[in-house]
Amino acid sequence: MQLFGEYILPNLRPLQGELVVTTLILALFALEIALSKKTQHFVDKLVVIGLTAATAAITWQTPSKEQTILSHLLFVSPWVTKVHLFLTASTLLMILLGLVFSPPTRSKIEYYLLLCGSLLGLMLLVRTLHLLMLFIALEITSVCSYGLVFFASEKKATEAGAKYIFFGIFSSALMLYGISLYWSINGTFILTKNQFPSWSDDLIFLLISAGLLFKTSAAPFHIWTPDVIESAPLPIAAFFTVVPKAGALAALVNLLPNQWKLLTLIAIASLVIGSLSAIGQTNARRLMAYAAIAQVGFLLMPVLTLSYGALIYYLWVYLFLNALAFAAIAWIENKTGSQQLSYFAGWGANCPLLGIAMTTAMAGLIGLPPTAGFAAKLLVFLSLWQYSSNYLLLTLFFVGIVATIISVYFYLKAPYEMFFKKAASAKEKSSMALLQRFWLIGMTGTIFLLIAFS
Repeated sequence: MQLFGEYILPNLRPLQGELVVTTLILALFALEIALSKKTQHFVDKLVVIGLTAATAAITWQTPSKEQTILSHLLFVSPWVTKVHLFLTASTLLMILLGLVFSPPTRSKIEYYLLLCGSLLGLMLLVRTLHLLMLFIALEITSVCSYGLVFFASEKKATEAGAKYIFFGIFSSALMLYGISLYWSINGTFILTKNQFPSWSDDLIFLLISAGLLFKTSAAPFHIWTPDVIESAPLPIAAFFTVVPKAGALAALVNLLPNQWKLLTLIAIASLVIGSLSAIGQTNARRLMAYAAIAQVGFLLMPVLTLSYGALIYYLWVYLFLNALAFAAIAWIENKTGSQQLSYFAGWGANCPLLGIAMTTAMAGLIGLPPTAGFAAKLLVFLSLWQYSSNYLLLTLFFVGIVATIISVYFYLKAPYEMFFKKAASAKEKSSMALLQRFWLIGMTGTIFLLIAFS
């Protein structure tokens, strides 16, 4: 008892968020064993309550300074608390998105188990500087993510899942090799924050960050993204575009040494490949997938300039914009059975609220005022402009400007189809459920209100 009171309890107290999520996972396991499929109707409420409790626990436990726990295996800091708050809240939001627009129809407990398992892995990923723990946390979230892709029982989903697993294994192998190189040089798995061996900086950093960059969909680790976003169940597709990206970027911040040149090149490549690839897309989900690749370039800007406040703000804005855009896409998919942009034709006149919501989401993703997307883009560009004396960062700045201009074309495809194209056949007035209306109105209002927090 003395050992528990003096060592274990003080080390577990800062991990309240992880402990609540772990308890929720164990409860779901127990329910899967104890209950039949027909008596699992209350699982949705349990998961929502559990993640709300985890979010509250994280908010309640805010450390004043950075310190290590569990023999330097994990660490706590105000930065980690902010990221954890985002991860739990965004996972909860994506689950609510699914319940309102596209609820799971089979294997409900397994669905939530994999989502919560992925969240737990991301929470540990952000909290460690021990390289083996980093790898284990990444694999926890990766294995759960692989399972989530296969929830859409279609051949296309199976192909996308196989591609996702293949590239995931490849990036994990690169990461493990980088960790072995670091250990062979330093004789330890504990990373001194922002430090790598001087002679092998670029190689070791690239190898270790390969697994993290894979999760962010950054080029050249982006190849899986369009197929997975197109084929996965819609709430999972929305989850993949935001939540793993945030966790991996936060972990990258913890590891970030002086390899800003390498990260700058990755940011430029992501902006160019994502923006140019999105131009020709006629499938709404694939368009959002390539746009998500381009968004990595913008998210890396505050990482490079150590503007972590701008990074968190951009992530929150991006979360609500995606939650609104994917809600509109889900509603049209449910009505038409298609992801093609041509099927969006006429829905602006048929359902004005849907058209306004989609236009607001796309305007925010471009970065147009008066949406919060404008403030988010302005903050990351201003953070980059402070280093305009550096030619490589200045190049990234101008590439970001050009990518934003290009994004006007592909982001406005959906609103254009909805308001300026007529449907091939006349549409009857479609009713929308009350919760769906509340979602669209709430998310639209939030996107305008968030500008006050910039």
